[in-house]
Parts: sequence; C-alpha cells; structure tokens
Amino acid sequence: MEKQIKLFLEFLENDKKLSENTLQSYRRDIVQFQEYLDNERLSYSKVSQQEIKKYIEYLKKIGKKTSTASRNLASIRSFYQFLLRNRKVKKDPTEGMQSPKIDKKAPSVLSSEEVELLLEQPNDMDLKGIRDKAMLEFAYATGMRVTEIISLNVSDVNFDKSYVVCSMETKKEIFL
Repeated sequence: MEKQIKLFLEFLENDKKLSENTLQSYRRDIVQFQEYLDNERLSYSKVSQQEIKKYIEYLKKIGKKTSTASRNLASIRSFYQFLLRNRKVKKDPTEGMQSPKIDKKAPSVLSSEEVELLLEQPNDMDLKGIRDKAMLEFAYATGMRVTEIISLNVSDVNFDKSYVVCSMETKKEIFL
C-alpha cells in the first residue's frame, strides 16, 4: 500500500497541483487509514464498504470530530478512485457512501470593539505595517478574503467609480 500512497500523493501534487497543506491532509488521512488497516490485518485492495464504515466509526470513537471523519472519507474516496483508474482495485468501496453530516455552526461576529482592536494591531511606522493595516481595513470594508485581496491587480481597481473587481472564482464587483 505504501507504494500506492506514494504514487497517489505524487499524482495529487504533480497533476492536481494541490497546495502543500492539502497534500499534508491527504497524506495524514491515508497513512492513518493504512495504520488502521494494518492493525485490523486488512488489505487495502480487499476492503469492503462495511469496513470503511467501521473505520469512520472508529475515528469518532477515538474522539475525532465529524468534520475530520468526513474529510478522512473524502481522502479515502479520492485514493480509491485513483486506484480504480490505475486498475489496482476492481471496485471502489466508498462508492455510494454518504459523508457524515457536519453540524453547521453560526459564524462568530466580532464586536465593534474587537474590530477596532484588530485594526489597531499593525504598527504603521514602517511599510510592512502600513501594508498590513491597509489590507485589514480593505478586508473589513469589502468582505473580501485575504486570498482575493492579494491576487488583486491595479487594473482591478476603478478609482473613478470607486469599485474593485474581485477576479478569483467569481467576477464580483465590490463598491467602496
């Protein structure tokens, strides 16, 4: 299984171009699954859907959150789809499996005092501090994500009409 994991991770890195953090999550999930299979004396190529369900229950039993178990199942599903495409297994045991339901929490909202404290954090005595303060204020004023802000180009800003075009996934216009 170790060879297949290595090939899978190389595929994710080179073909799918996943970020390092995402790759680490896949690696951690698949290696943990491998350790479980080894402890249970199961072969990855002969795992049944029932055994994967037992693994998800095991994760919950050892205190993993539902969101973690759901991410683990997604990683295992991707791994088996990779194995199926490469003819290393005859069947994907995760096919048709539902991910554990994740409870949605309401987002926490900062109070006006907390926002003021946050905006006061950067030391605007040097260029880095001025940049950080501008980014925080811009994020607060527009609701844009940090990744959206750092990908902005000067051409995305219409100074005359006071709006910015966020050109990440969606071409949304944000009026200032």
